[in-house]
Amino acid sequence: YYERARALKGLRDEELLELARQDIVKAYQLAPDNADVILEYARFSIDEQDTSNAQLLLQTGLQLHPDNGTFYYLLATIAIEEENFKRAMELVTEGMERSPDTVELLWKRAELHLVDNEIDKVREAIEEMRAKNFDRVWCDYMEARIFLKEEKWLPAVKLLEDVRPQLVIRQPRLAIRVDSQLSTCFSNLKMWD
Repeated sequence: YYERARALKGLRDEELLELARQDIVKAYQLAPDNADVILEYARFSIDEQDTSNAQLLLQTGLQLHPDNGTFYYLLATIAIEEENFKRAMELVTEGMERSPDTVELLWKRAELHLVDNEIDKVREAIEEMRAKNFDRVWCDYMEARIFLKEEKWLPAVKLLEDVRPQLVIRQPRLAIRVDSQLSTCFSNLKMWD
C-alpha cells in the first residue's frame, strides 16, 4: 500500500490521489510504527492542508523514531507556515543535534536565518549544504532569496529563472511564490512585458 501510494501521488491525478490517500491510510493501519509510512501519511496530510493530523502523526513518529531528522524537518515546516519561527528554530536545532546528517534541516535553518535577515548565516548554511551535496537547485533558490532580500534584482532574476522549472516539478505549490518573486524583480528592474 505504501509503495503504491507514493507512486500514485506522483501522478497528480485527482482520482489517483484519492486512491493514494486510501492506500497510505491502509498502510498506516497495517504498520503504524513504520517511520516511512508515518512520514508519507504526514506529507499527505500537509498537502491536504490538514496540519493538525500531520502534527499528530509527526509527534507520534518522533516518539517512536527520535533520531529521524525528517520528523523535525516536517514539524519545523508546519511551524514556519504557522509563522511560529521560534518553535521552528527549536525543532531545527533539536533535529540537528539528534540527526546531524539530515541536510533538509540545514535548509530550514537557512530559511529561518533569512526570516531574521541573518544573511551571513544563510550563506554559511548554503555553503554547508553544497559541501554535503544538497540539491543544487535548492541551494541556488536560497541564494536567489538572499539576492531578493538584498534587492539585487538582476542576479535574483537569473537564478530564479534558472531554477523555476526544476522547483515547480519538485514542489508545484512553489510556482506561485517563485512567479511572485520574479514579478517583484521585473517590477524593480522596470522590465514589464
